[in-house]
Amino acid sequence: MKKIQLMPSVYQACLILFLFCLVAGCKGPEEKRQKFMVKGQENYARENYEAARLDFKNALQIDPKYGEAYFHLGETEMKLQNYRAAFASFNKVLQFDPENINAQLRLGTIFLGARQAEEAEKKADSVLAKEPDNAEAKLLKGAVLLVREKPEACIALLEPLLAELQEQTRMYTTLFAAYLKSGNPQKAEEIIYQGLKNNPDDARLYKIAARLEAGNKRVDKAAEHLNKAITLEPENWRLPLQLAGLYLAFEQGEKADQIIQKQLASATEKEKTYQRSASFYIQHKDIEQAEKILKAGIKELPETFSLRFMLSELYVNTRKTDQAFAVLDQCLALSKDEEEPNIIKTRLAIARLNLLKRDVPGAREQIDLVLKNNPKDIEGKLLNGKLLLHDGSPSEAVAEFRAVVNDKPDFMEGYLLLSRAHLADKKPELALEVLTRAEEANPKATDVHRAMARLYVLKKEYAQAEESLKKVFLYDPANPVIHGELGDVLVAAGDKDKAEREFRLLVENHPKMPAGYLKLSQLYAGENKVSEAVAILEQGWKTLPDVPLLFINLVKGYLKSGKNDEAVELCQQVITEHKDNALGYAMLGQVYAAIKEYVRAEDTLKKALALKPSWQLPYQTLAQLYLVQGKLRQAIGEMEKLKEQNPDNHAAYLALGVLYEKDGQLALAKERYRQLVEKKPDVWVANNNLAFLLCETDPSQQELDEALTLIERALTAKPEEAVLLDTLGWVHFKRGDLAEAASALEKALEKIPDNPAVHYHLAAVYQKSGRLDEAKQHIAKAMTSDEEFHGRDAAEKLQQVLR
Repeated sequence: MKKIQLMPSVYQACLILFLFCLVAGCKGPEEKRQKFMVKGQENYARENYEAARLDFKNALQIDPKYGEAYFHLGETEMKLQNYRAAFASFNKVLQFDPENINAQLRLGTIFLGARQAEEAEKKADSVLAKEPDNAEAKLLKGAVLLVREKPEACIALLEPLLAELQEQTRMYTTLFAAYLKSGNPQKAEEIIYQGLKNNPDDARLYKIAARLEAGNKRVDKAAEHLNKAITLEPENWRLPLQLAGLYLAFEQGEKADQIIQKQLASATEKEKTYQRSASFYIQHKDIEQAEKILKAGIKELPETFSLRFMLSELYVNTRKTDQAFAVLDQCLALSKDEEEPNIIKTRLAIARLNLLKRDVPGAREQIDLVLKNNPKDIEGKLLNGKLLLHDGSPSEAVAEFRAVVNDKPDFMEGYLLLSRAHLADKKPELALEVLTRAEEANPKATDVHRAMARLYVLKKEYAQAEESLKKVFLYDPANPVIHGELGDVLVAAGDKDKAEREFRLLVENHPKMPAGYLKLSQLYAGENKVSEAVAILEQGWKTLPDVPLLFINLVKGYLKSGKNDEAVELCQQVITEHKDNALGYAMLGQVYAAIKEYVRAEDTLKKALALKPSWQLPYQTLAQLYLVQGKLRQAIGEMEKLKEQNPDNHAAYLALGVLYEKDGQLALAKERYRQLVEKKPDVWVANNNLAFLLCETDPSQQELDEALTLIERALTAKPEEAVLLDTLGWVHFKRGDLAEAASALEKALEKIPDNPAVHYHLAAVYQKSGRLDEAKQHIAKAMTSDEEFHGRDAAEKLQQVLR
């Protein structure tokens, strides 16, 4: 018999260890995954949602295809109100388990919160098709019906489920809203108190009951409910502020102040509590009390930067810039360390304040100090780049923004500003390249997709623009502006039907946003559907009676459709409801001017100016009114007042230049054009008009040189503009450069062949060049035109010479 050899003990031990590791390796990942899942569920139950989120993410690190972990992560993100992240998580669940009903319902809830009722309804119907008795799906469907303004259908669907879902807070809140919308406030009150009876520890129901009682002017009962909610949610700092707001609403300011002072006295987070208290008073427009709170906080916390920043901002918003500077100077005194983050923040705040006062050197000084001591400071570089853009130095701004992006490749604002700088530098391809890099760095950056869409529109690549905007829906389904922006792209592309659908969705999903009504009305007006435009504006005004743009456009719509009486009536209604509202008088003045009731128009516009002396619109309307009546000097007077009220109103300088030209006051016309060109060199009309006037009345060589510089600058902005080519030709003619003059004027004539001024100018050039037959042809065309033009008297003299 052969002897069996035993393995060496070391080899045997290694084999056993290997087998043990193999077995442990098979079980390890699953056990670890489950360990994180259990821990996450425990943290979720303890309402420690941040920790729960980390646990579920750890589980997914081990098993990226574990649908249950995605579901729990989605639930956690919902609790943290991170709805975009929750949306992505529930979509992941469906990727691995398409039949998961709970994920479908959660997505439906998110769609509903985003006011996308159609998508929410699809999710509810999908579940009900499989499980007709699914109570949660019915609850979602009921909420959809409510959003669709079908409260009776919502009640019919949900009321039979009350017994089954009596512990579901959403059941009571949905039915409460449905009864209110159906015009049954008594039943709404009954349902909310029934909910409180069955759920006595639900703070949300107490909050709703408090609002209900406040609406019924039962302030004590409302306060009782809010106090109960505070007891149930002692960590919710918003509730005491809501209670204080309740007392303020019922003119019990003393009680409100007592609540705020109690919060300040018992606060563990003193600085935050002072900030919240000041914000409360700012929200309720009690600026004086907000200022007192912040000053008290600074006194109690003398080293605080944040309260000083808030006080400075308060002063800025109330136009007390000197006090704002003083508070920021206090911040600078708190530390001599220029690298201290709060000192950097202070200097940048001073820079922004200097810019607000148009003190560019002062702003530059602060930015330079920041960058000298902190050359990589992101906000400093950003502000410096913005200043360079403002100064018309886009290539230098590019360098600043590029440094920001290179230093912080995940900083999306840096990419957006870099793209904008490239665009200002007339390099659209580089602008698009930057945005493409940004998209690669963060595909979910919706502002990047929107910027790409705008760039594609500039390039007239509308399909790509539409595709970019549709990406926003993937990552931000609740974004209210995308329907409007997508509609704008479709209008530019000429697809009016699809644009109308997008604008309609904006109105339906976001009825409290004026943009939907305005965009839809503009679309109809552009198609000459005046009655439809007016109808949608009336709907908007009924929903949002305090939005000035809706009022203005509705008045204009009435005038355009010949409904003059309705226009007058609407303006008078606004004036009656808001006696100190200058806009009502200004629009009524425009209406009277349009229907040629000039005396009434003038009186009404002067009432608007009495209420708001610095407002530009009434001055402009008065000037137009005088101009229509041939009162040129009075029109000039009103525009001069407008310029004095706002020295940065570029339109006023331009209008004055034109008016002085009409009045034959050419020296004053040149003065106003020159003032505008000095303030804003890129206004091509002002450059053109000043260049033309400089050529008149025996110009000096210096004036002719200046005229050439001006018109060449204008042509860099509008190289194919016929009017500019005409002026260029006339400048060359006056300088004696006849070949250049003829070339420019011939190009102008190709673009505007019936313009008498161009024919006259070309005739003058040809006459000087000895081309007399051609000169005669062009002067004849100029003089047979019925159109008035500058230099007609000189043209008549030229015609006599050529005979």
